[in-house]
Amino acid sequence: MKSKNSKLMYVSAAVLAAGAVAGVNTQTAHAAEVQKQADKNAVQKTIDQNQKDLTQTQDQLQEAQTEHDDAVRKTSDAQANVLTADSNNQSAQNVLENTQDQLKTAQEAQAKAQANYDASYENNVKSAQNDVNKANADVQSTQEQINVQNTKQAEALNNRQAQEDALKINTETLNKTNEEISKTQGQVNDAQKTYDAVNKEYQPVKAELDKQAKEADDAQKAAQENAQELTQAQTELKTAQDTANKAAETINNAQAKLNSAKTELSNKQKQASDLTSQRDQVAKDLQTAQAKMNTAKAELDADKDAVVNTMVMPQVYKDTVRKWNGKDLSKRSDMDQYKKEMAAASWVGWTQNEYKHNEAEKNHMVDLKHMSRADQIELNKFGIDLINQLRTQIGVDPWTFNESALDFANAIADRYVKDDGFR
Repeated sequence: MKSKNSKLMYVSAAVLAAGAVAGVNTQTAHAAEVQKQADKNAVQKTIDQNQKDLTQTQDQLQEAQTEHDDAVRKTSDAQANVLTADSNNQSAQNVLENTQDQLKTAQEAQAKAQANYDASYENNVKSAQNDVNKANADVQSTQEQINVQNTKQAEALNNRQAQEDALKINTETLNKTNEEISKTQGQVNDAQKTYDAVNKEYQPVKAELDKQAKEADDAQKAAQENAQELTQAQTELKTAQDTANKAAETINNAQAKLNSAKTELSNKQKQASDLTSQRDQVAKDLQTAQAKMNTAKAELDADKDAVVNTMVMPQVYKDTVRKWNGKDLSKRSDMDQYKKEMAAASWVGWTQNEYKHNEAEKNHMVDLKHMSRADQIELNKFGIDLINQLRTQIGVDPWTFNESALDFANAIADRYVKDDGFR
């Protein structure tokens, strides 16, 4: 598009041409005709340029209209439509302003051309006037196009307002929907809390119902078993009744069995409870008897092996044990004192007790690396007897010999020898 300065240049050329026509000397007709032709050519040139500018302006208006229509068709969002309409309106406004400037320039050129009108060149001016009229018609057409553009601009503004209204309505609808969602979520949360509370109260009830159902099922099974026994008894009674004509005694026996089955049916639960109590009592009595037997066996073994050797615990040792029994020995000073007193008390016992040989033992040689089972048992019983003598003197329960413990000790010893720990 040509600038305003270019248009002004063409208009100025037309004005200069008109001025030359007004100030020319009329000396000769030939000169006048030449001048008229020159003036006509200048005016025609100006008109042609104006026509060209108007045509270019129309093309620009058409292009702006096309861009505006494309922008309107491509709007997919309310906010985008508003922004696009603003941009297109601004572009159309710029085109309108440029067109109005061009119209003003053409009108100023027309006014100047008319001001320099010379009656002596009426014919030529008429021709120029025709051209001016044509230019005015073009200007009028351009004005009409401007009016059309203004109408479209107003429509675009209306569309923009409609889109803004739609955007506002959609925004209000969205906010209202969010409020409904929030309200519904609150109701859901309240319902969940109510459900949790009811479920918490329901669980113990359900557990109790399940327990009662199981008890009822167990009772039903017991009843069915008893019913089977009762049915069997009734069958026997029927059999006895069938043979009643042959043996009245058989009928009486069957009736007795039937009565016994009925009684057993009512007392089944009580018998089971009594049997359980009896079983527990028998187990308790058995445990007590086993303990007594172990004690008696230990005493018997002690009597057999302790024919010669006995252990006497000095009173000072007993007193020292009682003194330190249960005390905290975490402090080094207390531990040192404890060791000192126990060593002194132990020395007294060491001087009072000594081992007494048995003549039979002198002839019984034992290989400590390859001891027989009997030797191991004898050695363990001898040691337990000496230990139990001391335990009895301080008032604690005696130990008993356990062959399982002996087996465990042998397993450890074998592993120790295998690892070359004993040479």
